[in-house]
Amino acid sequence: MTAQPFTELTSILERAARNDTRAHLSPDLVRALIGSEAYSLLAHYRIRELTAKWQENEAQPAPQPGPNLGHSGYGIERSGMNGASAGMMTAAEQEAVERAESQRALAAVASTKSPRRLKTH
Repeated sequence: MTAQPFTELTSILERAARNDTRAHLSPDLVRALIGSEAYSLLAHYRIRELTAKWQENEAQPAPQPGPNLGHSGYGIERSGMNGASAGMMTAAEQEAVERAESQRALAAVASTKSPRRLKTH
């Protein structure tokens, strides 16, 4: 592993930003990033983006049924009930998901090993 992985990591990211190119990270740098607090912060922002997208989708009005798409059946009326839709998470649940994602990522990185290729002559 590099002696100063975060110096190398920031250098790679800054170069990619300057040149408007992709950043390519070695497996050692990926492990260092995932094992750091920076990865937890990235996962936190990822969750914020997802919940913002879900809220944005909920804010869009539902399509109104056409003349042949109304409710049918005896005694069936439209419900005026509102509330969180299925799949919405509380803040505590979001934090638990973030911790679990981080632990899974760390376990995945720890279980992978770079296969060494045998030299063939």
